[in-house]
Amino acid sequence: MADGSALVNSHLLSRLQGAEAFGFRGKVWTTKPERLLMYNVLLSQQYYPLHVRSEVIYLTKNDQIDQPPLCWPMPDECNKEMLRFNYGNTEMWKKFPDDLLRLEHMELLPMLPLTQGGMERDVVEMMFARLAGERYHQLATIGFLFAALAFRRARRYSDQEWLERRYNHMHDILRESPAYQWILDEGKEEGRAEGLQQGLQQGLQQGLQQGLQQGLQQGSQKGMQQAAISVVVARFPELEMLAKAKILALDDLEHLQHLIIDLSISHSQEEIERVLRSL
Repeated sequence: MADGSALVNSHLLSRLQGAEAFGFRGKVWTTKPERLLMYNVLLSQQYYPLHVRSEVIYLTKNDQIDQPPLCWPMPDECNKEMLRFNYGNTEMWKKFPDDLLRLEHMELLPMLPLTQGGMERDVVEMMFARLAGERYHQLATIGFLFAALAFRRARRYSDQEWLERRYNHMHDILRESPAYQWILDEGKEEGRAEGLQQGLQQGLQQGLQQGLQQGLQQGSQKGMQQAAISVVVARFPELEMLAKAKILALDDLEHLQHLIIDLSISHSQEEIERVLRSL
């Protein structure tokens, strides 16, 4: 995951004896241990006198693991160290579900499918059960995405199909999470502004009320379309022309909402292209 580092939040801090700075890494991560050092210093200043422990969590198997410690030599004296920074590495595929469960942190539950034995359906079901409720909508969304990633990498296609059916039951819950809304917000803002402008122009001819109503409706539609296109282009720019041709032809808001979710959980160019060509 590109620069997926996350600073510990105040809710987690209140449950720890000291602060912990976590960095999450997937297959490719462009940051270096120096970035982790910077987070450690910032947290140490913010939460003094709590102690800060830095940890990098590798979500999937990775050949690019930076081993601690980070050492800086003295200028012009390479045989002397100016700084030695120790941090931890956690490889999720070497952990077991119980390793996370015994820590009793809800924030760790979405990573259960990435552990040894975590792809079993009863473990995924247990994760969703513990993350039920409005308070954990965002964590449930992340857990669903991690489970989809784990099933796809393991080529467990029947489990992927089961997860998709499970998702359909959870659709209304997942769409309420901030993670889902973030996908839509940028496109909605552009579409709403453009739609309102068009509505006002039409309102001069047909009446203000009718024009505003049309503008809002068009803005929502254009926002959904732009959000769906952005999901595709951000990951596979070469599919931009196909995405625009297919998505701009859609005007049903419910269909567009489901399309955005389908595109978000597709993990390869082939999967996204298949979704687009099926429209």
